[in-house]
Amino acid sequence: MLCQNNKIELRLSVEADREGIKKVFESGKFDGDFCVRFLRNPDPAALFAHDGDKAVVMVMEYISTKEVIAVAGCVIRREYVHSQVIRIGYLTGLKILPEYQKKVYCITDGYKFLHENTKNDVDMYYTTILSSNTGAQKLLEKKHRNMPSYLYLGDYTTYCIKAGGIKDTALTGASAKELADLYCTELPKLDFAPFDTGLFGLHGKDFFTMRGKKGEIIASCAVYNQQAYKQYVVCGYSRKYKLLSKIPVQLLGYPGFPPENSTLNYAGIAFLYIRDGSPALGRRFLKAVAAQAGQYDLLLLGLFCNNPNNMLFKKYRHVKFQSRLYEVAWEEKKFSLENPIGLEVSLL
Repeated sequence: MLCQNNKIELRLSVEADREGIKKVFESGKFDGDFCVRFLRNPDPAALFAHDGDKAVVMVMEYISTKEVIAVAGCVIRREYVHSQVIRIGYLTGLKILPEYQKKVYCITDGYKFLHENTKNDVDMYYTTILSSNTGAQKLLEKKHRNMPSYLYLGDYTTYCIKAGGIKDTALTGASAKELADLYCTELPKLDFAPFDTGLFGLHGKDFFTMRGKKGEIIASCAVYNQQAYKQYVVCGYSRKYKLLSKIPVQLLGYPGFPPENSTLNYAGIAFLYIRDGSPALGRRFLKAVAAQAGQYDLLLLGLFCNNPNNMLFKKYRHVKFQSRLYEVAWEEKKFSLENPIGLEVSLL
């Protein structure tokens, strides 16, 4: 598909685009209290598919130079919505080389191209935008002709907690059947929760549980290491956090601040289940899991604003950043909030 007076071509990515897409990813960063560059090395386009059943990756190529100047992806996966399994399209990775950001006027064409190449496989689309990215919010929340509507659903918080600590002997593993029985019951209660726990590279040994007096599972989660294909490079800090980065805040129970221009040694907390949403149980369980994960510097856990597990962080030391969750609708709005949202930070 050609646009901008036939100077730019929109097309699906191919293997030969690998280095060009890497360049686009490495050129971008997210500013805010934490300035972070998000990478998907060694092969960004191929690795999108690790977050779902399949992925469609679009590139913009400047025809005269054959240079990849922009990339965007749609990860397609099965998730629960209103306790039914539907096909979700997560729009992600929209990046443009800085030198072209004020020269490219193909955004509308790009959305049309991505929609045309995914609409037969997707029942509903959503995306997230960092709360600090006010420019993107102003651009996309305003209705534009021939563009999808960005319908704000609420805030999504990523909590960063310290890894390591004193191990809790109450922490146990669980059999595959026990985990299957638990999550077959619990996941359908959460909108945007994955259809099952079989995420790429996640195994039974990665799950931890805590049990009640009768041996029943009362808390469960997985520690999900994705560093082999998802990297966060800390580029810098705001004035407040730059000062804190010089202080050993780990001694106070907070996660440490890695040096600028270093790659984060992290893992995600996935599939968190706390019986009855008990904050006290949740805090004890997360501390026990963090102690088992001492090989990492910090753990990431994402929770939407209507998830009851947010309550446990009122008395749990953490650092956080926020995003805004949107339904992206080409036609009419399809989603209404009925259940807590169980969107996993590991899939963003």
